[in-house]
Amino acid sequence: MFKYVVTLCLLVASAPLAHAADPAIRGGYFPEQPPVAVAPARHGFDWSRCYLGAHFGQSISKVSTHLDNTPFYDAKFIADATTNLVGPVVGGQVGCNADIGGGLLAGIELDGSLTSIDQKNCQTQTDPVSYCLKFKRSSEASITGRFGMTFGNGNCADCGPSTFVYARLGFGFNKLDIDANVNANSYVSQVITSSVFTFPAGTYRPIWAMNYDLAAQTSAIAPIFGIGVEHALDQNWTVRADLTTKISLEKSGNLSVTKINQVTGTPGAPLPQDLSAVTRGVASNDVIPYKIKELGTKFTMGVNRYF
Repeated sequence: MFKYVVTLCLLVASAPLAHAADPAIRGGYFPEQPPVAVAPARHGFDWSRCYLGAHFGQSISKVSTHLDNTPFYDAKFIADATTNLVGPVVGGQVGCNADIGGGLLAGIELDGSLTSIDQKNCQTQTDPVSYCLKFKRSSEASITGRFGMTFGNGNCADCGPSTFVYARLGFGFNKLDIDANVNANSYVSQVITSSVFTFPAGTYRPIWAMNYDLAAQTSAIAPIFGIGVEHALDQNWTVRADLTTKISLEKSGNLSVTKINQVTGTPGAPLPQDLSAVTRGVASNDVIPYKIKELGTKFTMGVNRYF
């Protein structure tokens, strides 16, 4: 009897071990739970970094000039001229931002652009005197601060702001090359007291017919202000649009004579008396003083890569 009891106890004790050793049976009693998928962490765009970028766009400027009279030049009726300078721009920018709390962002940016502006403006009065001004610009640069607010996160409820709207304030540097040509056909006239050169007595004839070239180069540091918007595409790349205005204060300079094309005493045609203040012909070391000021606007679009 004792032998049967011991055998029964051994069979009962070995049953769980057999069940555990058999994978098919084990699955029936203790099913394994499927692995739980863990969603990747979602992070907002970090605006508090430095960046490097590129841009392209259009530059439009209005340049106002005034030419002063001299002993060899007098064109008071066309002393003032306004020229519109329009051209494409392409360049790059580098800067850094800092989060100052409450969704506000502040930063500093250095910008440089190449452009191709070559514009001529000609003026004429009935003395007769005429001149042409030709403006050339090949580059410009600025350093500005950006201040604004970040907001928006698209469909991502737990992501950070993806858009930066800002104002811009700073200073710009530009250089402008000026070429000029003056054509003065009647300076200086004198009365004819006798019939010479087949002209009637009592009329006037020009003593000098003058045509000459001048040149100058002017540069200025001018205040800049503007607005813009920048939007994050992913964790490192953004796109941007920017509108800035530049105001240059009036600046004085001299157009220097570079070439005298014609100085002649040929009598020419009989003309009315020249009432200008011109008293002599042009010389190779002469200058015409000028004043210049500029109002410019630039619109650009571009990309930034944050690091």
